[in-house]
Amino acid sequence: MKRTSIIPVLMCGGSGTRLWPTLRKNYPKQFIVKDKNNQTLFQSTVNQFKSKYFCKPVIITNHDYRFIVSEQLKEINVVPEVIILEPSPKNTLATSIAACLYIQNKMKKGTAIISPTDHQIDKNKFTNDLINNIDLIKHDINLVGISPKSPNTSLGYIQCKTSNSSLYTIKKFIEKPNLKLATKLMRTKNTFWNTGNFVVNVQKLLEIIQTLEPKTLEAVNRSFLSSINDLDYLRLAEKDWNKSKNISLDYSVIEKCNNLAMINYSGNWFDLGTWKSFYQANKKDKQKNVIFGNSIVSQTKNSLVISDEHIKTVTHNLDDVAVITERDVVFVTKLSTSESLAPLVQKIMLKSKDIALNRTTVHKPWGSYTNIFSHGNYKIKLLIINPFEELSYQSHKYRSEHWVVVNGTASIILDDKKIELKKNMSIFIPAKSKHQLMNNKKNRLEIIEVQIGSYLGEDDIVRYKDKYSR
Repeated sequence: MKRTSIIPVLMCGGSGTRLWPTLRKNYPKQFIVKDKNNQTLFQSTVNQFKSKYFCKPVIITNHDYRFIVSEQLKEINVVPEVIILEPSPKNTLATSIAACLYIQNKMKKGTAIISPTDHQIDKNKFTNDLINNIDLIKHDINLVGISPKSPNTSLGYIQCKTSNSSLYTIKKFIEKPNLKLATKLMRTKNTFWNTGNFVVNVQKLLEIIQTLEPKTLEAVNRSFLSSINDLDYLRLAEKDWNKSKNISLDYSVIEKCNNLAMINYSGNWFDLGTWKSFYQANKKDKQKNVIFGNSIVSQTKNSLVISDEHIKTVTHNLDDVAVITERDVVFVTKLSTSESLAPLVQKIMLKSKDIALNRTTVHKPWGSYTNIFSHGNYKIKLLIINPFEELSYQSHKYRSEHWVVVNGTASIILDDKKIELKKNMSIFIPAKSKHQLMNNKKNRLEIIEVQIGSYLGEDDIVRYKDKYSR
């Protein structure tokens, strides 16, 4: 394989519950967990492939996250090759097919590295290990493995044949073993964790998928051929996409192939799939605590304490606990046994679906809003409108709104009348009135919005004009 033609395929459409409540469906870990350089896992992964050996990244994500992706790319000054939007989550087989079809259609052929964006990794070491081995690779599909650091029961393992270099021939896969087997595997020579990174010949991978998963390949191909350009995105067609199988590339294809190779990555790598692994990946104080945010700890050891900046979290006389404080919920658990939170989140959904799935801050193409407080027939929000952005021209049937400008200058259209409000000024927006909020200045606009009405759902909206075509 040629090192000058490596195309990063970055998958960032998944969501999970294992780091609840900080990470929820509307804001998964790749967009919120930050590294020592204050970059999110997604941004760090993108920067990992910013060198002369890599092309512009092909990014594929869920359509719900498209504006978060664009905003975070803008923050690190990266212009991707394309941002492909999945109509719905379908796991990594369909995602990989869509990206490979784009590469085949646009570039005819090439070598790609298919990479998740929700892991913490030593990006310089990872890139060096990859580049130093790329010219030696003779296989069409190559995995990236790392020597296990602990008997982890949440990861997949790769067993390889003996090798005299950092390239190995794969013998077999072992998925998420029990603790006894994981302990044995950690001590077994030529056994590695599977990092979920694949270096592939794009054309050959599609040929293999044609043999093993022809129906999903056909469905994704039809979805790709019917895709449309929507602003800065390539939107896959929903009808055919939904006919594809919901399964990982590993299970459906990789583990059924023969003649696979593995690159031995020798740096640090953390899946960050549990609060325990998050604790293990971060620097500890003298009492072996990991502390983030607005926290005070006393006589606390071997613990993880994370607090929202607006709430003070205080711990005393604790050992081996995780305390996670968000604006709307406080979560406390034993750190050493915090492996799976899925059953807990399902239980919470029965009583409070919104808390289970949604963070209080929601990102929009124009900025964001944060739910501050709600009770009965009223709700209070903080709106952040980015410079030179605007909300749609809209109306609401069941609620009125009061806007107070706390920072910046608001340009408003209310029933075709143009109004400008400066800091410390306010306006009343009656129910059913047509209105639009705009920020025509170079500084961000902050608005406190008080909604009052018989129904306060986000779906109470009629859009008459919208630059984002929603």
